Amino acid sequence: MSEIAKREMTRFVIDSNVLVHWLMSHKIIGYIITEQKLSPEFKRVYDKRYEKSVRFIDYVLSNPRENKDVVVVEFSLSEIFSGVREEARTVIMLNKGIPLSRWISRRETREATIPEKVGKRIYELTLEGFDVLFRTEVIGIIPTATPSAFPDFFEVYSSLIFYNPELTTQDALLLTTAIFEDTDYFVTMDGYLTKLNKALRDAYNIRIIRPDKALNIYRS
Repeated sequence: MSEIAKREMTRFVIDSNVLVHWLMSHKIIGYIITEQKLSPEFKRVYDKRYEKSVRFIDYVLSNPRENKDVVVVEFSLSEIFSGVREEARTVIMLNKGIPLSRWISRRETREATIPEKVGKRIYELTLEGFDVLFRTEVIGIIPTATPSAFPDFFEVYSSLIFYNPELTTQDALLLTTAIFEDTDYFVTMDGYLTKLNKALRDAYNIRIIRPDKALNIYRS
């Protein structure tokens, strides 16, 4: 693999799910709860479940560090929009009483189509959240790695795919980008990714960690 330039800063690449949780908690879940006439207790439960993501992003936004570089891969931005949409649909399906065992059915998910008015408002709230996340450039955006930019792209990408059977193509692309961008920590809520931490650390010197650990490292 071609040599990757070293930086003096510690770099964190944030997975899309961490930002989806932050957007939902701060911008969107309250609106959906009101629109769906759910109990306010639902927000408390939701926030508790994803508080590690929210705390990490809140701290980064409020405490920029000269020796810490926090970024998102461009490809993640599209994943964030789809992630917010699926979170919203999940709440609607829950409210409609669709059994969990039937959520994977496309027929059932069509029943949980987001109404146009609601979808428009969620879209607006998501853009408001993007403005908060990226306007100060405390959290940066880096280009998605491509074969034209990195001659060894397929060597890294294919090794991730074939040596880690559970890895999705989307996550493999994000990790490939993170590797070529000399990332120290890939921050995610995906448990199956954190299980790959040792293998990827040994192979590419990148660590896969959860937001709570990322917060402790960022603070240090």
